[in-house]
Amino acid sequence: MAPSTGPQPIVPILLYHGLVAEGPSADRFTVSTATFESHLALIRDAGRLPLTVSELVARRRPGGAGVPPNAVAVTFDDGRRDFLELGVPLLEVYGIPSTMYVVAGLVGRTSVWMGEDAEPLMGWPELRSLEDRSVRVELGAHSVNHLQLDIVGAGVAAEEIRASKTMLEDGLQRAVPSFAYPFGHHRAATRRMVIDAGFESACAVKNRLSPPDDDGYALARVTITADWGTDRLAEVLAGREVPVAGRRERLATKGYRVYRRSRTMLDRGRSRSTR
Repeated sequence: MAPSTGPQPIVPILLYHGLVAEGPSADRFTVSTATFESHLALIRDAGRLPLTVSELVARRRPGGAGVPPNAVAVTFDDGRRDFLELGVPLLEVYGIPSTMYVVAGLVGRTSVWMGEDAEPLMGWPELRSLEDRSVRVELGAHSVNHLQLDIVGAGVAAEEIRASKTMLEDGLQRAVPSFAYPFGHHRAATRRMVIDAGFESACAVKNRLSPPDDDGYALARVTITADWGTDRLAEVLAGREVPVAGRRERLATKGYRVYRRSRTMLDRGRSRSTR
């Protein structure tokens, strides 16, 4: 296919976390299967072209095939088992590929960072079985332990990123070219660590649309929550409802990082004082 010479479009990269078969979930990031299916039907009926993250990034590169104006990407974070049990069958029905980011050090365990709301995560046989499904599921890395990589020590962050790629590629026996920052938290140093680890792209969150010149190592995504109906999703797909991401980090993001770092240090101090 010849490289595209036309203008590149803004792309909605949708971020899901978990699915539930019946009724609302106490977790606002867990979407009912009825809602998820209505989203997939909307994507199909709107004539959208779903891409994996690696496909999107490859099309945007100089000399790439270019991104069509109807492109969209469906992503999931964490590697929850409900994706395999509830999500993949629906993705197969609608023929929509997706990208799943897996917490490498917790494969087969639970999402312990969620505390008492922890959910089961897919094991190695389940992850490997995704390659045999009738719809493409790209598997990416989501660190080793789902830490806030922008506020932990540099050595810890670098190892979380590097080891997640090694562990997943060893366990899956396939390339893992993409990374997603836990909680979406990242900064210039963690971005460089992702590049140094050999990843070809990385997803942030930002709750923004991904522009043509989006940073391929901090791609903007839009978080889908349990209360998202098809009307709201239709607005996002049309380029409304949420703004387009900028290249520079927002001041609010920097301020929140300072707050999180201070809170973490305070919690550590309290923990030491009670020993």
